[in-house]
Amino acid sequence: LRSVLVLASAGSLGWLGLRSETSSNLFADFRTAVGERREFRLADGSTLLLNTDTSVNLRFDGRQRVLELLRGEIQVTTAVDPLKRPFKVLTHHAEVLALGTRFLVRSNGQGGGVAVLEKAVEVRTAGSMVRLEAGQSLDFDGHSLGAVRRNDASVGAWQQGSIIAINRPLSELLADLSRYRTGVLRCDPSIA
Repeated sequence: LRSVLVLASAGSLGWLGLRSETSSNLFADFRTAVGERREFRLADGSTLLLNTDTSVNLRFDGRQRVLELLRGEIQVTTAVDPLKRPFKVLTHHAEVLALGTRFLVRSNGQGGGVAVLEKAVEVRTAGSMVRLEAGQSLDFDGHSLGAVRRNDASVGAWQQGSIIAINRPLSELLADLSRYRTGVLRCDPSIA
């Protein structure tokens, strides 16, 4: 009886472990480690650039091209598809439909953001939709889309291995830097 309980418990814990966020990131189709950036060419000719600590699943079929961004940040340059399949990026909080474009999407537990570098995208959450043109970006959470704003110099700086901090709180900058290295970065709350 004890052996049966141990085996049942181990099986249940193993199943829960496979369903956890950590294991889904570990078994993602594309992923990068902390401090790593990688570029991939997709089967349709599109290009996918992954920032540090990012994981993505790929679902291409005869009707659609879908990237599921589990966490992290990506840059997508879409290719013209002879089958005219839509190209979407799904996050936990929003859906981004590419309209023949080059764009960035980031996702974390609280929300994320989209920045368009060329052409346009449509961003959707549960109750809203916004079209972004080249040079525009916005943030989102699970409930709403933020205000549309112009891209600043920091958008996409990670592609060249840089972080640009313009009028940002020190705590936000340290949170960004901590994504690129193991260990703990923090500051006194009085200067955060």
